[in-house]
Amino acid sequence: MYEVKNDNLNTELRKYQNLLTVSGEGIILCGLWDALKAILGLYYGQENIYKLLESVDAEIDRSIAVAVVTVIFAVTALLVFLLHFGAGIGAVKEGKGKKKGNVYLVLTLIIMAFAVLAVAGQISRLPEIPQLAVLMDMATAFICIEVFVGAVVSRRLKKRIGKEGQQ
Repeated sequence: MYEVKNDNLNTELRKYQNLLTVSGEGIILCGLWDALKAILGLYYGQENIYKLLESVDAEIDRSIAVAVVTVIFAVTALLVFLLHFGAGIGAVKEGKGKKKGNVYLVLTLIIMAFAVLAVAGQISRLPEIPQLAVLMDMATAFICIEVFVGAVVSRRLKKRIGKEGQQ
């Protein structure tokens, strides 16, 4: 009868480790979406960039200013993706039992905070922006919550299995 309880705990552990792995992969995919969204924002927001650059001194070549803005957008998109990738790969590794750490949880918290702030800002201007952007940011926040749930529950289950194995 003791072994059945332990088997149930192992089944629950595998379930939450799988949740952690799938959610980590989801965070990586959301990172690709956010990077793509930044690049599309640059492409479709060119008229706003040109309006912004009208205030630039005539002595500075506008093509240089456009190149600088493009590089800033590209670097930002890369950093956003790397943030998501770091959080996602950490969750996947812990879900597969390879590595346990807290850095990816901090990165996930940062991603979740940005997603919640983005949703709050987008809801106020909902008719002007695509609903897909709002839905994706909401999905990102929910995936981050799943990572936290998977990490906390799987760690607690590992401790319980360890304690019961020692008895």
